[in-house]
Amino acid sequence: MSSAEDGAAVSHEDYMRWELEQQTQRLMAALHLAREGETDWESLRYMMGGNELPDLLSFVWWRLPHHQLVIAVGDVWTGAEFPERTYRRTEWLPMFRTAGYHVDDEPATPPDSITLWRGGVKKTRMAWTADRERAEWFQHRFDAIKPGKLWTITVGPDRLLAHYHEKHRRENEYVIDPTGIRPKEIR
Repeated sequence: MSSAEDGAAVSHEDYMRWELEQQTQRLMAALHLAREGETDWESLRYMMGGNELPDLLSFVWWRLPHHQLVIAVGDVWTGAEFPERTYRRTEWLPMFRTAGYHVDDEPATPPDSITLWRGGVKKTRMAWTADRERAEWFQHRFDAIKPGKLWTITVGPDRLLAHYHEKHRRENEYVIDPTGIRPKEIR
């Protein structure tokens, strides 16, 4: 009888080891499905936690049909608290560029231009919002640790990668290619 079955406490290390084994098994099962030809993102991600999805996406994104890639990229981007810690920009950009501009989970035509806002401590990240009040919330989110700033920029369709709002977090979030941008700081 194991210690968990007899009511004895399980150490944190044992629990973390067990959790890692479970995550690895789920990822291996999903990769097996992908090798067998499964390309439906929901089927591949079944029973996986948000922390496992980036690994899955990195292994299968190039195999997914376009409509499934759009869903997968949005799922992983919006499921991460800090998506640019999940992958570097050099990894995100090819996935977003391959998926093409989309709104939530549907391909779309980007606007000709849009004014966006960003609150936080780093001005050249990929996540922006069309909602100034939401950006101000992000600006002050971690004030106790490090005061944030507020920036704005107007971008054209060449910079726009995705818009997530109705299905994902409701933050009116725009994902952009921030390479070389020069946002204006709002005082």
